[in-house]
Amino acid sequence: MTLKECNLIVLDKPRALSSEQEVYLVDQFGLFFVHHSFESLLSGFKSHPMDMILLVLEALGGSESLSALKAIKGMYPEIPILLATDIAPDEIDKSIPFALAGMLPVAWQGDRFSEVLRSQESSILRYAKKERERRGDAPQELGLEESIARFFSHTKEKLAAFDLEAESGKRFNYPLMKRFIHTAYNNFIEVDPKIRSIRKLTEAKDRLSEALRLQILLKKRIDVSIEYNYEEVYLKNQPAYIDVIQKLEQTLRKMGVYRKEMGILTSQMERFKEEMKHASDPSLKVEAEQSFKNANRRYVDRMHEIKQMQESLGVMEATKEELWKRDFEAFMRVFKEEAGKYEREYEELVDALAYRFDRFLWIAARESRLVREYFEKGMIEGVFSSKTYLEYYVKHLDKNLSSKANRELIRYRHKMEEENAIHVALVGNVTEDLLQDKRRLEATDGYIRVSLYVPQTLENFFEEAKEGKYEIVMMEDVVGRWLFFQLWKRLKESLVDSSFLPKQVLLVRHYKDPKRIREKALSMRWENILTPPITREKLKALLLSIA
Repeated sequence: MTLKECNLIVLDKPRALSSEQEVYLVDQFGLFFVHHSFESLLSGFKSHPMDMILLVLEALGGSESLSALKAIKGMYPEIPILLATDIAPDEIDKSIPFALAGMLPVAWQGDRFSEVLRSQESSILRYAKKERERRGDAPQELGLEESIARFFSHTKEKLAAFDLEAESGKRFNYPLMKRFIHTAYNNFIEVDPKIRSIRKLTEAKDRLSEALRLQILLKKRIDVSIEYNYEEVYLKNQPAYIDVIQKLEQTLRKMGVYRKEMGILTSQMERFKEEMKHASDPSLKVEAEQSFKNANRRYVDRMHEIKQMQESLGVMEATKEELWKRDFEAFMRVFKEEAGKYEREYEELVDALAYRFDRFLWIAARESRLVREYFEKGMIEGVFSSKTYLEYYVKHLDKNLSSKANRELIRYRHKMEEENAIHVALVGNVTEDLLQDKRRLEATDGYIRVSLYVPQTLENFFEEAKEGKYEIVMMEDVVGRWLFFQLWKRLKESLVDSSFLPKQVLLVRHYKDPKRIREKALSMRWENILTPPITREKLKALLLSIA
């Protein structure tokens, strides 16, 4: 490995680097970039691995360049750093708490820079080799599907953290209903700030917000042009493409520097011509002629080199185009399929989380005395539910919506509450007790639909339950001649699909030893055990805990 294979990055905030210095540097290093701000410098480090830094520093006081240097050294502690400055060495020693690879004057000449490079060559090459070994000699080539899978791995990981399958299968059309649900939430916490502190509701809101944030992030990543993603996701994992891109950059950079040098040489040759024309002393004329010849020779050499580079550019551009076209169609097809899949998964997740947030919001609202009073004072007519509030909302609070949109919202809300109903089986002995429990349950949550079963109708219960009709079964500890665990065993045996197994709640009403029956239910991992009196608060806590 030689210095010509190493990459140099320059931070030249004062823009003091001369054209002659640029020409020297572009000839000495493989890749050479000049940046005039710290942000640009950091971006350069991300784009290309760098083996050495040259910092141009004109002053110490409040120097952004010096702060940038310290920050870079913190990120890359072993990278060799050269300093071009006219500040006294003892002042530099006081301000820079680490060793430098060398120091140069701001107006350094090529021979002086070469001396420093020779003295530091071994340490520069050692760092460069070490970095290449750390990164790998060449980028790891990834196949098309592997590159796309890596791009979406973060999305996949975040979705997995939500465990979509574990979420309720019930959905809520969030794009259609978001204005309503957030207005309802904001209204209710304004009426009763305590609602904000309900843990289950806060968790549901936070999870919905996080899913929405990640959904927006995914959309931003996939909505950029397919050409951009093709290059960033796939081509930049292909060593052949990276190699041709770096050669193109290096060649174009050199051509730019050489053209700048040719402009300087042209001015110099014009000046030498004038000196030859007006020289009064023959020796001065000879000196001017020689200077003209040297400048002209260098000009011709640069022109020849630029011509060669232009020819090589054509070959490199053709190679780049060939590499670009090779897999573009296949990439576009697979990328769009994967993007569509993850977009749909996020839509399902957001709709499921919105449903949970809406449910918890209305359970909390029904239990708030202040919100109930707000309904009464606002003369909001109808059953205390989101459907009732929605009709009030579109008529009085959101007049910007067209009447057609209003009707669509109300129609969807009616349909959605029926589709997402939570079916509960109440199994016990006394119909009057069960009816009271039913009224309390349905008053606590508008999604709840309760069916009652007594000993005489147990066979109907088994028929309804075995196909998975019920999400929750609430049964008394004794039903007719059945103990609850015998009845539960019979139900499990009759289920067509074990995934239909409902969540189970025990009502401890009849057994002579309530403590023993509770222990039995807990050992069987029942979700909840309720003891009389069965109050609205207990039912609310129950629904929040097993929703």
